[in-house]
Amino acid sequence: MSLLQELVETWPPSEETRGGGYVRAPLASMTPIAAATLGPGTRPGLAVVVTQDPAGRLSLAPLARDAGTWRRARPRDGASTAVVAGVASLPELADGFHFERLVDPGHPQGERAIGVDQTNESVVVGDRVVVKWLIEPVLRDPAIVDLPTHLAAAGFTAIPTPLGSLRWGVDGRIATLAQVAAWLPDSADGWDWCVTDVLAHVLHGTACPGDCPGIRLGARLGELAGALHVALATPTPLIPAPVIRADRRLIGEWHRTALDALDRTVAAVDGAALAHLEPRADALRARIDTLAMVDTTPMLRIHGDLHVGQILRSGDRLVVIDLEDDVSLPVSERGRPLPAARDLAQLDSSLDHIGRIVDRRTDGAHGAAVDAWVDHARQAFLAAYVETLAAAGHAELFDARLLVAFEAERVCREMLYAAGTLPRWMYAPLGTLRRMIPR
Repeated sequence: MSLLQELVETWPPSEETRGGGYVRAPLASMTPIAAATLGPGTRPGLAVVVTQDPAGRLSLAPLARDAGTWRRARPRDGASTAVVAGVASLPELADGFHFERLVDPGHPQGERAIGVDQTNESVVVGDRVVVKWLIEPVLRDPAIVDLPTHLAAAGFTAIPTPLGSLRWGVDGRIATLAQVAAWLPDSADGWDWCVTDVLAHVLHGTACPGDCPGIRLGARLGELAGALHVALATPTPLIPAPVIRADRRLIGEWHRTALDALDRTVAAVDGAALAHLEPRADALRARIDTLAMVDTTPMLRIHGDLHVGQILRSGDRLVVIDLEDDVSLPVSERGRPLPAARDLAQLDSSLDHIGRIVDRRTDGAHGAAVDAWVDHARQAFLAAYVETLAAAGHAELFDARLLVAFEAERVCREMLYAAGTLPRWMYAPLGTLRRMIPR
């Protein structure tokens, strides 16, 4: 009996409720469609399964078997170590699964989870390598290049060194299931270091020193985002013509996608969230409708899910991670060229989210200082970004006409994410919405 047949007959595997307030669709609501053991040389009873929900959306789960029974694998079970070993040795796998190696990761041992909020699941192996399981993989044309490889070819060094991946293919399309990259042992996630810096700045009050990291934060992120987009716009053998132009038809598709996000948000939220959203829905729609006034604009492959949580700090170095698109976007838009302004809207919005977090942690006692920081950080962020593009001869990448619409779409997507995946996060996009559209 094949592994897939075994899983189908015994489905679903047992699983623990995910911590941290996350809501995850149970495996019982999915149908297994492909599975493979994770190869020789690792602990027996480790596997990966790709599943599909009734709407056709893909998901995956690493599995471990105890006493003949499968369950969702946890950190320290060895599934992530097995992926690293697979990238190192490239064993043959069944059912369309395969490993790809860019750099030999060696054979580190020992696993621990990364204890920060995230949609995907990341596991550090041996304090040398990090494995990110992409919980909602997307099948793509194999001609769509992985961005870390393109960025490395363009000489962009502000990313962890990509080492390899676990992939699955069917009908000529390929999905990345897990990414393997070098781990920065002293790194801090942006939701940690940014909040820490801003909290310290706010608590300084009028005694804030001129070299306070919180004051410089917005400009540093703008410089990093600008350098990232310059590198993404740099031709390489992998993407020889990275910058192209969108026509009115394509911009119309973005317009409809954004309006759909608004409509779905109104339908998805309730209670206090709906009470704040409904009277602002027309204003959000008007902002999104500004896309109708744009006939053409530059576009390129962008990060796709660029917020402060995707920026690690290691010492004084900032590093961008997770160039795998925004899972809230339609599948048709993922991995495809999009306007740089979409990345800017998300990162700009996450600066406001930092403010909401700091405001909550200080019980609203420093609300005026928080709002002043948000205003300063966003202005410094956009100014530094534009200056970085101009200095590199790529000022044309940023079409400021799009920013208002994409920021309105962003607040909808954050509310959808909170409603469907992380309810305790709702206060942050609600705060952003109230600042965006005061009543």
